[in-house]
Amino acid sequence: MSVRTIAIILDHSPVASSGERLLLVVIADKSGDDGVAWPSISEMARKALLSERQIKRLIASLVDGGHLQKRKAQRGRRRVSVYRLSGVSGLKSINYEDLPFKLGVPFDEVTSAAPSHEVTPEADEVTSTRARPSVSDQKAAKATSEKLLCGGLSRVGLDALWDAMVEEIGHEPQTKSEKSRFAKSRNELAAAGATSPEVKRRARLYCRKYEGAALTDRALVNHWGEFTPRRLHAVKPPCSSCGIGGGQHAADCETLKRRRA
Repeated sequence: MSVRTIAIILDHSPVASSGERLLLVVIADKSGDDGVAWPSISEMARKALLSERQIKRLIASLVDGGHLQKRKAQRGRRRVSVYRLSGVSGLKSINYEDLPFKLGVPFDEVTSAAPSHEVTPEADEVTSTRARPSVSDQKAAKATSEKLLCGGLSRVGLDALWDAMVEEIGHEPQTKSEKSRFAKSRNELAAAGATSPEVKRRARLYCRKYEGAALTDRALVNHWGEFTPRRLHAVKPPCSSCGIGGGQHAADCETLKRRRA
């Protein structure tokens, strides 16, 4: 592990994606001061808490962007992928004799200049005149975004929806992860137009239909559409002459009356 290489990545890497930056730090953790490492895909996935497919996609993106170099090498009976951090300066030159394998194609030397932290008067002037949103504007934008995601419900409406879900499910979320999942379910129901009375009604219909099955917040979301109230057809008035039935019966009665007349 090279703390120096990790610091170079954290301070000078131009990548904007958090996933790409995390992967560069994982590779730097396995490299020396020259930025060369050969961790396996499974090892990188385990350290970054990502899937192997995501790791492969991030590697391809970093190689295409010039932030990472990739070579193949023969190590004993196995073919390994060797990586070298790129797009930053400050890394030491590679001593190929110290590597435990022989590279068929050497890495390109890093020639990019280190980013300067000096602020020119022009840049300082642009920065000072740039409009920055106030704290109140940021809070208002966040509240508007949350309201759109929650079907336009206010905070009071969301709290009432939360209480109705807790009452029907019979469990108040305790941990941070439970609260996060529960809030996501509540927001999805709010976006679907749910109200507190409707949550109670559909929760009871769910328990009646799926007797013995546990009612959870996700079950309520997944089966919400099953209990949509059916539209009632307009009831036609009864027959004006005899007072019975309606619809076709009334039409028949009028026809019979005209015939008799």
